[in-house]
Amino acid sequence: MERIFAFFIGAMCFLNVFSLLFNQSVKIGEKFIDFRNMGDWYLLPVFAFFILGGISFYFAFRSTKNIKKYPEYLVCLKCKTTWWFGHLRDKSKCNFCGGEVMDASKYGDYIRKIEFLEKRKKGPKRRSVRNKRKKDKGSVDENK
Repeated sequence: MERIFAFFIGAMCFLNVFSLLFNQSVKIGEKFIDFRNMGDWYLLPVFAFFILGGISFYFAFRSTKNIKKYPEYLVCLKCKTTWWFGHLRDKSKCNFCGGEVMDASKYGDYIRKIEFLEKRKKGPKRRSVRNKRKKDKGSVDENK
């Protein structure tokens, strides 16, 4: 919606630029504003409309990778409190405990990763006796 509005403003500004250059008058609403008696000073609104139109077209057609997006909700890793981004005083620390905060949408993946690493620390699973026998039989057959 913002991009459509910016495109519309840019197009209207450039139409006003052409109107000022050729007719030296602009229709704004119901009134015509005449710049003929200003001499060369009528170029001042031409440049103003041209710059405003250029900025509007930039906002309409800029790539989305230039737009910085902030996370909407953040979770404290220490006390597990959820914060709205605007309510944090320091955007990287919790207001209560001072712990680190992270994006709430990535928090579930973070918890799963921690659980996986904790399971891995416990050590490898023991093999059943039956699996050991199969492995031993296979190694004996290979030596023959």
